[in-house]
Amino acid sequence: MWRARVATTRAPSLVPGLAVSWLVVCALPGLAFAETVTIELRGGDQVSGELISRDDRETVIEHPVFGRLVVPTDRIKPGDGDQPGLFGTSFLAGWRKELGLGLTGQEGNSPEANFLLTAGLHRETEAYRYEFEGHYKIATEDSDRTSNYADLRSRRDWLFPGTRWFAAVGSHYQYDEFEPWQHRIQVMVAPGYQLYDREGLEVAVLGGPSYMYEFGEREESRPEMLAGVEATWKPRKGQRLRLRHYFFQQLNEADWRMRTRVEWRMAILGSEHLGLVLGVDNEYDTAAEDERNNLKYWSRLSYDF
Repeated sequence: MWRARVATTRAPSLVPGLAVSWLVVCALPGLAFAETVTIELRGGDQVSGELISRDDRETVIEHPVFGRLVVPTDRIKPGDGDQPGLFGTSFLAGWRKELGLGLTGQEGNSPEANFLLTAGLHRETEAYRYEFEGHYKIATEDSDRTSNYADLRSRRDWLFPGTRWFAAVGSHYQYDEFEPWQHRIQVMVAPGYQLYDREGLEVAVLGGPSYMYEFGEREESRPEMLAGVEATWKPRKGQRLRLRHYFFQQLNEADWRMRTRVEWRMAILGSEHLGLVLGVDNEYDTAAEDERNNLKYWSRLSYDF
């Protein structure tokens, strides 16, 4: 296969606002717009132009001198980063896309049903990393809701080739029907440093200011400082373990909170695209009014494409 190594030339637009606008700024600029790409051919030659479309058969670009060029996939140098766009278009081309579904239930004296839906977008080039993830879970018992939870995360990292440093901007929106706050928005800006990156293991640390705003039955804002460690381990093909651990210290109070998220993905049925994901997310908050520990765990089927 041929491959295109993508370098985005647009700067992200910064849109003021809180929840939706911040998520769009951090995670979604460039998804629906054409990008300037450089395609490396099997013979070593390179050709650049505006990406028009990409699928399994061919990549179409608009060259500034030669006009529209159609490059067959078997002429492109193989590589690891390209993903075709949706429905034969350039929309989401170059992004790793993930959909997940989890269903559990039982019948009897106390009927139960649990539904989990997840979606994710990921992309990395030499200049940046993008990540956007969404989770939604609803659970019922005896026809009454026992859980109704939504989680949206976005992150953009600016990379500095030739160094181990990076700069991260992220946002996190949570909705939980059964928490006093119901809605929670958090934004953060943090420099980071890659401690280790070899033999399938990546470890990084980061730290910087963070701000959280809660509203619903109660309203509260928290300026914070965060310190975190992030690790990804790929022990063998088709397996991936991700750890995200963050500590948040409030600046206007003595309270603090700590959040840990771990996910293990393993390929199943002999396919690298289809996998089983086991995950746990725990937050310990000293400012919580009742239960300080909030633990969530899940399993789901995941399809990457």
